[in-house]
Amino acid sequence: HHNDVRVNFSLEFPFENDRRIEIDHNRFDGVISIPKFGGGPVLNEERSFHIHHNWLKTSYALEWTRNSAEIDHNLFDFDVNQDSGNLIASFGDEPAPGPTDLHDNLINNPGRGIFWANGPYNRFRFYNNHVRSKGENRQEGFFGFHPNTNFDTLEIRDNIIENTAANPRPLVRNDASYQATVQNNRLINISDAERFTNAATGAPQGPREPLL
Repeated sequence: HHNDVRVNFSLEFPFENDRRIEIDHNRFDGVISIPKFGGGPVLNEERSFHIHHNWLKTSYALEWTRNSAEIDHNLFDFDVNQDSGNLIASFGDEPAPGPTDLHDNLINNPGRGIFWANGPYNRFRFYNNHVRSKGENRQEGFFGFHPNTNFDTLEIRDNIIENTAANPRPLVRNDASYQATVQNNRLINISDAERFTNAATGAPQGPREPLL
């Protein structure tokens, strides 16, 4: 906690039995890399990693896959001219049961997208975040889920997601991903909004408290 780390790979924890690791109140110019084959153990009552209240500066911010992780109250603040990464990128193809809870974050200029996985990843929950995309060069959907994912376990809800009128972007990247639960989001200039329901519930949208 409370470190200033200005290297390409800020932290690497590619180990089997990581649990109760807390990463907070840091500035990271490079990626946090915590992948494990199949995501590693599923921890029912605790987290493998809790990543919160950090300032992350690279669009390739988190290298996955990892199960039982929570990511909240961070500022993901990416240069619009350095947008080649996905915020969460998982290169392994082994199925992972999850979960990852990504909530109450501010995400400025996600590059290629917010989540991309080369293999199935279940129980990914993205809620109460505020996303603002100002880039003019990206047309990819924000979420790239593997077609064999169990989409009944995926949630995109209660977020604010904004694009510019000059560069609208889709929410997801493939047809299968429209099976995910998309609910009660405030969507601005989302080009595929007619392909999912996004039913309003009256729940708060965006971060539920100021980000300090």
